[in-house]
Amino acid sequence: QCAWSENNLFPFKQFIKYEKNPILSPRGNGFESKGTYTPGVILVDDTFYMFYRAQNEKGQSSIGLAKSEDGINFKRNSKPVIAPEFDYELPGGCEDPRIVRIGNTFYLTYTGYSPKGTPSCLALSKDLIHWKKYGPIVKNKSAAIINEKINGKYWLYFGDRNIRIACSSDMIHWQVVDEPVLRPRKGYFDEGL
Repeated sequence: QCAWSENNLFPFKQFIKYEKNPILSPRGNGFESKGTYTPGVILVDDTFYMFYRAQNEKGQSSIGLAKSEDGINFKRNSKPVIAPEFDYELPGGCEDPRIVRIGNTFYLTYTGYSPKGTPSCLALSKDLIHWKKYGPIVKNKSAAIINEKINGKYWLYFGDRNIRIACSSDMIHWQVVDEPVLRPRKGYFDEGL
């Protein structure tokens, strides 16, 4: 059984936009020709690894990888590290990567986009290049795993309008907590914000 309390919340600090944005733009006529969006970044051994949604001219998304020593100037891989191949990822693709390291394993959550829905999916890697997909882990998009156990379990946040949480003992199978932990105030989406 998953248990959660208000004491598990953590503070966010203020972010400042870089004056020379964007640091990554669409390019060429391949997998990232139409757009580059929603990156997730991790620092490993003084190198920043940026995983980003790359969209081609047909509107299909995959996940690209770019590396940087300073966190601003990135060199991209010529091919995506995660591409759509299963029914839960087709025809729309793989979007919204989020990366965390626990022990010697990297866990990347991403959104699969298909006519059946937009589940959060999971892939694991030891080297940040080769990934093993584990498929959908929760039914809704935008999952991000917390890198430390809380109350003996691993946790992830997910969702867009309502933010929900799920817990796991093995990082592969996730149990969703019944109630959202964050809901927009009444009328928020009606105001066009």
